[in-house]
Amino acid sequence: MESLLEKTAITEKTQESRHTIEQVSHNSCCGCGACFNVCPHNAIAMKNDRDGFLFPQVDKNNCISCGSCYQTCPVLDPVSSNAVDPSCYAVWAEDDIRQKSSSGGAFSLLAEYVLERDGVVCGAAFDENWQVQHVIIDNQHDLEILRGSKYVQSDTSDIYKKIRKILQTGKLVLFSGCPCQVAGLQKFLRGKYSRSCITVDIFCHSIASPGIWQKYLSDRFHVENIDTINFRDKDITGWSCRKCTVSINGKKLSSEEYVRGFHRGLYARTCCENCKFSSLPRFGDFTLGDWWGINAFNPEFNDDKGTSLLLVNNESRQDIVQEIKQKALLFKEVPLKYIGKNGHIYGSLQLPPKRPVFFDMLRRGVPFTKALTAVLDEQYDFGVIGFWYGMNYGSMLTSLALYKTLLNLGHTAVLINKPHDLWGPRYSNTISMPNRFFRSNCLVSDRDSNFYKLNDNCAAFIVGSDTVWNPVLVNKHLPFFFLDFAAEEKNKISYASSFGRNHYKVDDPLLRQYSRYSCRRLDHISVREDIGLDILKDEFGKNGTRVLDPVFLIEAEEYRALTEAGPDMKEKDKFIFSYILGADREKITAYRRILDSLKLPAVNFPNPNMLPEARKTHPLEIIKDDSLENWLYGIDNAHLVVADSFHAVCFSLILR
Repeated sequence: MESLLEKTAITEKTQESRHTIEQVSHNSCCGCGACFNVCPHNAIAMKNDRDGFLFPQVDKNNCISCGSCYQTCPVLDPVSSNAVDPSCYAVWAEDDIRQKSSSGGAFSLLAEYVLERDGVVCGAAFDENWQVQHVIIDNQHDLEILRGSKYVQSDTSDIYKKIRKILQTGKLVLFSGCPCQVAGLQKFLRGKYSRSCITVDIFCHSIASPGIWQKYLSDRFHVENIDTINFRDKDITGWSCRKCTVSINGKKLSSEEYVRGFHRGLYARTCCENCKFSSLPRFGDFTLGDWWGINAFNPEFNDDKGTSLLLVNNESRQDIVQEIKQKALLFKEVPLKYIGKNGHIYGSLQLPPKRPVFFDMLRRGVPFTKALTAVLDEQYDFGVIGFWYGMNYGSMLTSLALYKTLLNLGHTAVLINKPHDLWGPRYSNTISMPNRFFRSNCLVSDRDSNFYKLNDNCAAFIVGSDTVWNPVLVNKHLPFFFLDFAAEEKNKISYASSFGRNHYKVDDPLLRQYSRYSCRRLDHISVREDIGLDILKDEFGKNGTRVLDPVFLIEAEEYRALTEAGPDMKEKDKFIFSYILGADREKITAYRRILDSLKLPAVNFPNPNMLPEARKTHPLEIIKDDSLENWLYGIDNAHLVVADSFHAVCFSLILR
């Protein structure tokens, strides 16, 4: 008879077998490919997501829910038996090897050790399209293609299966890769071949998107004309990481563009922010990297030709250490405390806040250089003036739509902040609903004074949409919304701006005169309503064009993408959505008649501009989670929309 313990173990094993790799979150998956390699029924394919990273996709028709992929995923069980205080060495190979290497040439010493014993070496190399993949070599001549840093995630494809097949013949294998790839191989091999499979993990700053790398190459070069690529060309900058060189038809071009973004983590995979493999104990038998900061221990260990930092994480590999040190110019033990911040051993990479915005720009077709310059150097094609910071869904969405439209046209843009004394302090609060939303989805200027300095950052300016020319709303700041701060040579544009009323009245004669002057400086003027054309002509002596509100310029699916990422409102049954800005008795009475007639539950959104005291006395039961994402979700999924809002009607039409 089975014991209770045995029955429990069998039950747990059965439950585990039902798991698939799909249960690993998108933000946790490292794309190592172990699940793809281990699947016995070829039910998993590694596919690029929209940002160019490889993720596993399960074919339900072939999957038998055996659980092999789930059990092999290194992210789910990141445990290493290696030393928490490994031996630590500063290493120089011979000078000719160091010159060909990114740092001190320690990888070449390890690789030569294996090749001299009739083994094979597996590492990252460029393919014919200058993407990076893992390949296997069996001779020292081919070692050249594995040397040097590649600042992009490699495609492991079916390399783990190939390595296992070689190991089964009794050959020695050296595998070099990012820590997560080493962990993936070890999980795939299930602890076998621990002596004949030598693993080397690198000090990995992050695993960068192959899609971003391809975008950079295609935007800057004709890929078919490239002869060589060197991320760390010592002929140009010595031992540093500042510039990448690309040789085209024999001519070497150097650039720091791609490298700048890489070092800031701009292209990093999301799992890098909470890396499970960078800390001690490491997963490889050895860990390799540049020893930045070695001067703190001994300045003589830095001759600007490159110094490798070598960790020996497994004492059983000391026999290899004794062999390779015989061929080294420098092989000195250094206390582990001098490792410093190398390799994020004592803390993961922090992803930059602007990373999602950078990826969004590239997805929309903004050239790589433009996007990078906007994010890192604050240089933009357009500075956009609007009410994006307003506690109003329509104001937020007009600014969002205009911003996204500019990106879709290949331009970069920044949303310019409000004058510091326009409206109350809650509109400047960086944790307000509009501020939180836009700082996650757009580039936002933090300047709230001296707008003339923006001429150094923006090639042109555009104002609109919404009621930006309503004197009652903006008062003394009316000239600002006519772009009075923009330099004469800058292109100054109005798109779908509105006066927000049927007549224009400014009591202050100086303000009225200066506003007229500022308006007449605009190069191109369009307005949202017919009445705006009349006011322009009568008051300012200017002609304009009537155009669509910008919310109609982008597709419904762009708005739905926001509702997929952000809302916490998940109504499933039929419901009525209401957005009644003027909650007077007549409107509320009419609305309640609708509710009584249709007998459906209601989701009532308040005016987000409403103060907390007013919310408490609102005549309707209003929703508390009134985010922009929830507002869009409510309109999109409602059985009926009841509203007195212009933009609620717009989005009822857009979302059908």
